[in-house]
Amino acid sequence: MKILRQGKAPWERKYIAPSNEPKKVQLTQQMWSVRRTSPSRVSLLLGTEPLWAAAVGIALGGERLGVLGLLGAVLVLAGTAWGRRRADAAA
Repeated sequence: MKILRQGKAPWERKYIAPSNEPKKVQLTQQMWSVRRTSPSRVSLLLGTEPLWAAAVGIALGGERLGVLGLLGAVLVLAGTAWGRRRADAAA
């Protein structure tokens, strides 16, 4: 396992060892959710993962979204809303 040196933020200055544990937790939660709701709803929610990643980057990493990032976020939200309305209409 490689040890990586992270960025300039105070919480990133420590050496960290990458692990698969967060991915295992995420996959377990995802499988739990898939069993309890419709496949269309799961696909719509999973389509918003980039927005959650951006939100964490902004909140914890101090990142900033540019115009294209904001446009992308609006398009993802619009597509999710449109898909949800279609799924509700079909049901």
